[in-house]
Amino acid sequence: VNVKNADITAYADTNSMTPTLDYGANGIEIIPMKEDEVHVGDIVAYKPDWLDELIVHRVIDIKEDQKGRYFIVKGDNNRTADPGKVRFYQIKYILIGVIY
Repeated sequence: VNVKNADITAYADTNSMTPTLDYGANGIEIIPMKEDEVHVGDIVAYKPDWLDELIVHRVIDIKEDQKGRYFIVKGDNNRTADPGKVRFYQIKYILIGVIY
């Protein structure tokens, strides 16, 4: 597989993205360059304002407000969306593949 600027990463076993990302999963991730590269259904790694670590969850909606575009994200195995609005500058990676 030849994907420019792709990184391979492992994930914490939090079960928030089970069964998509589970124990032993390794992700192939790319860095998005523009807001329009992030779509509903994408799995993103983002840095929330309330945590010092990245969270890996799925984009479930895209909206706009007076500050511009923002993303609503949620773990596949979670009942509710993550708190707050995720802005593009917080999104560090988009998952493009999973290797087990």
